[in-house]
Amino acid sequence: MRVLMPVLAGCGLLFSGAVQAQQMEGRFAVRGGFYLGNDFTNGASKTHLEGFEIGADVPIIKNLKGIGGVLFSPTIVFGGSNRKGPDTDGNIYRLMATLKRGFGDRGFYAGVGIGDCFTGAHQGQFKDVNGLTGEILAGYLFNSKRDAKAKPFFEVAYFAGSDDKLSGLSFNFGMRF
Repeated sequence: MRVLMPVLAGCGLLFSGAVQAQQMEGRFAVRGGFYLGNDFTNGASKTHLEGFEIGADVPIIKNLKGIGGVLFSPTIVFGGSNRKGPDTDGNIYRLMATLKRGFGDRGFYAGVGIGDCFTGAHQGQFKDVNGLTGEILAGYLFNSKRDAKAKPFFEVAYFAGSDDKLSGLSFNFGMRF
């Protein structure tokens, strides 16, 4: 239920029709950024995963009946990669299918996604989990009006996983080719 509600809310906003739609480009993209995970209980203490993140968007369907582009979006979060401290060390691996749709002609877009995610704890620091995860995202495509081969973008996404270890907020910069 925790996964379903944010995904349904995102779908409602994404397809409300309140804004005239421009189709999201179905182009290959790479991205990198930072992930800040939700707190979870690890034994007697609370901790979270945070760290650098890399990912890609691989087009599956460029335009799904006027709704938007469907992409395969794998990502890896390197939890604990940026510092020692209150976070725990471990990776998050996501295999997501995302739907992205542009709005207007100013470069703004939104999307929803669903997929399988799993963790890989470093040296047994926490119990690994595997589960369904939903995603809601918003982004801005720079140079959206120009006919450039490469277009930079900024994207913010919230992941709502079946376990708190899979849930959190992601900030990414990337390039569409």
